[in-house]
Amino acid sequence: MCTTIEVGSGGIELLISNGLLGPNEKNNKAAIQRAVEGALEQWAVGQGSRTRVH
Repeated sequence: MCTTIEVGSGGIELLISNGLLGPNEKNNKAAIQRAVEGALEQWAVGQGSRTRVH
């Protein structure tokens, strides 16, 4: 399965702050693609953000 994902400046900053993208890779489409794929893989196995129920 394949889809297009648009990553805005907020998404880029989030990838950088999570260590998935280097600050000097903001304009590198291949690096952004790898970072987004890494983020999606982490999310898929439950390492993404979680909601707490109190």
